Amino acid sequence: MLSDLHYKSDTETVAVKKLVFAWQPAKLFSGTLKIVDITFNEVNVSVTESTPKEEENKFDLNAELRLPVQIVIENLLLTDMNFQKGSQSQQLEKLHLSAFTENGRLNIVSLAVNARQMKATAKGQLVLGKGFPFNLTADWGGHNRKLWPMASDDHCQWR
Repeated sequence: MLSDLHYKSDTETVAVKKLVFAWQPAKLFSGTLKIVDITFNEVNVSVTESTPKEEENKFDLNAELRLPVQIVIENLLLTDMNFQKGSQSQQLEKLHLSAFTENGRLNIVSLAVNARQMKATAKGQLVLGKGFPFNLTADWGGHNRKLWPMASDDHCQWR
């Protein structure tokens, strides 16, 4: 466990109160990066608004994306995150992800997000590259009917 991590650049500041990381390094010999647990608690991100630089995007969304190893994430947990950009602020209470890659796909076993204004869960598959087509089952809704009027009883399913 690491605590009180800080990063600062000209335009960004990131602070993490607690980081837990557990993995199985021996799995690399069989071609798999297996992350048992990666947990971030009390994360604060602040971004100063700046003039965007004109950069040429060299990433081809239609190209095949090949990973050098398969990736397994049993538990990724992010709690109590605050994101500040200029005068805009977003709060994320909890994000939980369990996923793995296999045969050029990202398989999302479970994804759960609970933010101040909304809740969402999802599972499914995403092709890595080739336009990133996906097959996803999601359930989402808002805590505020004014912001999420399309969600009946504050929930909506999308397949």
